[in-house]
Amino acid sequence: MSSLGDVILASSFPLALKDVVPDASITFLTKDAFTSVFENNPAVDELVSFSRRGNALSDIFSAARELRSKRFDLVFDLQRNPRSRLLCLLARPRACARAEGDGLSRHAMVRFKNFRPRRVRHSVERFLSAAQKPFGPVPALRPRMFLDEEEKDSAWAFVRFSRGRGGRPIVGICPGARWQTKMWGTERMSLLVEKLNGEGIDVCVLGGKADEAAIEEVKGRCGELEGVRFHSGDLRSLATLMSRCDCVVSNDSGLMHMAHAVGTPVVAIFGSTIPEFGFYPPDSRSVVISKSFHCKPCDVHGRKDCKEGDMRCMESIDVSNVYDEVQRVLEGRKKTRSGAGSRLELPRFVLGDGEPSSGGREWSLPETGTVAVRVPNWVGDAVMAHPSLAALRQCAAGLKIIAVTHERVANLLEDGRLADALVRVHSGGIVGLLKTALTLRKRNCTVGVAMPDSFSSALMLWLGAVRKVVGFRGELRAGMLAVSLRRDRWSHLCEQYAQLLPRGCTPGPKPTLIASPVELGCAWTLLEDAGVSEASVPVLLAPGATYGETKRWSEQNYVRLVKLLTERAGLQVVLLGSQAEKELCGRITAESNGSVADLSGRTSLRELAALASLAGLFVGNDSGAVHVAAATGCPVVVIFGSSDPSWTTPRGGEVRVLYKKVSCSPCFRKECPYDLQCLRQIEVEEVFQAAMEVRRGDRG
Repeated sequence: MSSLGDVILASSFPLALKDVVPDASITFLTKDAFTSVFENNPAVDELVSFSRRGNALSDIFSAARELRSKRFDLVFDLQRNPRSRLLCLLARPRACARAEGDGLSRHAMVRFKNFRPRRVRHSVERFLSAAQKPFGPVPALRPRMFLDEEEKDSAWAFVRFSRGRGGRPIVGICPGARWQTKMWGTERMSLLVEKLNGEGIDVCVLGGKADEAAIEEVKGRCGELEGVRFHSGDLRSLATLMSRCDCVVSNDSGLMHMAHAVGTPVVAIFGSTIPEFGFYPPDSRSVVISKSFHCKPCDVHGRKDCKEGDMRCMESIDVSNVYDEVQRVLEGRKKTRSGAGSRLELPRFVLGDGEPSSGGREWSLPETGTVAVRVPNWVGDAVMAHPSLAALRQCAAGLKIIAVTHERVANLLEDGRLADALVRVHSGGIVGLLKTALTLRKRNCTVGVAMPDSFSSALMLWLGAVRKVVGFRGELRAGMLAVSLRRDRWSHLCEQYAQLLPRGCTPGPKPTLIASPVELGCAWTLLEDAGVSEASVPVLLAPGATYGETKRWSEQNYVRLVKLLTERAGLQVVLLGSQAEKELCGRITAESNGSVADLSGRTSLRELAALASLAGLFVGNDSGAVHVAAATGCPVVVIFGSSDPSWTTPRGGEVRVLYKKVSCSPCFRKECPYDLQCLRQIEVEEVFQAAMEVRRGDRG
């Protein structure tokens, strides 16, 4: 691998491989300049360095001879370029497995600026795909650099420098980058250093030997400031100093990945590249700042100069914006003091348009008329659309709102709080779509909002003679949309739906479902009929998931969980599910020797919400039921499998997410070719402990 960033990201590979094959002897081949990245790595048994002495073919044959002498059973090719392929061929292993490539997708994003893949795969996940071929899914572990005690002690002078000055936080600043279009600029970095220092934050400006010019320029601009230090050195010394920082500000460079590898959160600034390439820091405490322009991305790796000549992708990122994000990271560390997770996570993305959109991203509501909103078909998605529907209802006080909804979610909107009328989508494919469009034509709708990004949702509103259709671009819908918006797929689904709202319409952060007194009375009658005592606060379990097996924790796990909840915790448990899940709940009830109450197939969505309002806890798979429960304020433990909690975590009350990311996660498949490893790794005891921690002892 030719870049420091790729090598650091690849450090997760031997760790994940050792987790799956603990007895394997692992040898890692890398360039001389990067061998220090793998020092002290417990998963690497031997390091082989690849020397560059001028003659490329001679270097390859020399390395191949050494590899061939070791008689490997299996070789993994993470780089997939002609040189690595030739090395694999000459090494003569018994078998070879290559990582999957994303090069075509990245080049498509450069060529067609508006193209974005539906699933963004991090480079670590791409590397791990090589191990997945012979061994199945492996844990999606984060990159790591391991420091020994001597190295940690060597940073003591640096730590004492700030800790002895009243415990001031330390922020690392990395002004350099390999490519000019990836550099935020030494002037802005200098202003950030001065602003941080003026607010009582100590700063260490860091870089490698290649960054010395940038460091000197920052030093010249800042002058002599108390609490500011400058350091350029080798990789290990930089890693040691970064490990002592509370936050690191970096361009999209190898040092950004190094900071994450030693467990320090990063504020990453992206210029000519985009996070969709898969090179962002995979840490939920970190932040990625990026602005969109018509010319971005201009290259997969970066350029020496800007095609437009003005570096607008970097110029548009203000010093105050970066400073605010640093403060948020420091506040987050102060509150939790938690370290980096062991597996890959999504950072927080601060994205924005750097220039006005020619398509008119913002739109306004008319003063009079009717607004048709095509509501998502899935229950969970419909619940996550509630904050946007509530905000639209408030902004459109003088307008009539019609919710165009699938029958399965219509019950959620029947109370009339969010819509004046419902138009149920007819089933039957294209015929049903035409019938629904004819119904809409009779309503004379002024504006239509297509919340799903499917072709059919926009076509339905367009055929329904809606004068202005608003929706996300893509799916060949451009000709039907009067206002076409780019979807920010990095954000939670609640925020994605909020992007469709008109100017000045701001939704709340979470959905809210309120059961009426009549609904609460009916719910309590259901509990009494099921044998739940009046004094108890029941635990609700939803073991099903409409989507398929890849979202369902195993039946036997739920049986064991019921046993722990009833026998160890002494709680009353109630099973819930749709009519299709009645058989599943019946088997769990039978295997639990009748110690649970079974209400599957007997509740509507609003009755489910009322039951959750009376419960002390809700445990379920990633399904619509847990979203309904969370929206009532009931504490929820949700088990994720093939989907991604960063997009669809339930919001409402206290929510505990259990998710074991493996190399193929998230796949969004309905059937798993790898024996459901993402769900199998979630232990019953782990779910029970989470349930006991979030459970409330009285009714909501």
